[in-house]
Amino acid sequence: MRPPLFALLLSLPVCAVWGQDAPTPPERAEHTGCVDVVVNGRAALSYDCLNQQLTPKVDAAGGRTGILESEAITQRGSNAMGLPNPATISNRMGNQFGKSALPQRPPAAHPAPPLVIGK
Repeated sequence: MRPPLFALLLSLPVCAVWGQDAPTPPERAEHTGCVDVVVNGRAALSYDCLNQQLTPKVDAAGGRTGILESEAITQRGSNAMGLPNPATISNRMGNQFGKSALPQRPPAAHPAPPLVIGK
């Protein structure tokens, strides 16, 4: 009765190891920093790494997560960005719009002469 019990005790560690999952290799972490190399006093920038950082993030479905800020600016109106448009220039220039580089101004008001009493 002793040999089967001894064989059973020896086989327990083998069964325990065999039932475990194989270790998975660690996932590759995303690179967040770029390495700039200096050769003979001149910097060699890593443009590939910089381009990866500047590309928009992509979600799992394959679409972009949002619109870029540079694209959002192009969809705004010119007056929202402080740029002149024909309506504002026409308002500012008055009847001189398209005729002169100087805007229309009312004539200068001359002061009234002082009142002279009795002469």
